[in-house]
Amino acid sequence: MEEKDAGIKNIQNLFKSKELYQILIGNSRDGIFLTKKSQIFYCNEAAVLIFGFTSKEKFKGKFPFDFSPEIQPDGTTSKERTQQLISGSHLPQNFYWKHAKFDGTLLDAKVMPIAKTFKL
Repeated sequence: MEEKDAGIKNIQNLFKSKELYQILIGNSRDGIFLTKKSQIFYCNEAAVLIFGFTSKEKFKGKFPFDFSPEIQPDGTTSKERTQQLISGSHLPQNFYWKHAKFDGTLLDAKVMPIAKTFKL
């Protein structure tokens, strides 16, 4: 019984750890990036591939509107629309966004923002 309790405790500790988040985000096939003050400080490998970058380092430090066309389909500029979304009292659960890959090729994305404060 003691061995089983130790195993459960280990699983509970994993769920509280950064390691679990790194496993889930790092291995996701969805492109995921994290921002601080709208600037990207982390991205997973899927985001690098989807947006056509050659490395995570080239992706980091950018802003989401840096790889978006100047104008979104609704007629607003990407920069203006980004600022509207992040300055609102709450983010929509999801929305569609026109992005541009590193080479300029346009792609449609379903964005699912999550506002979360955490310590790294």
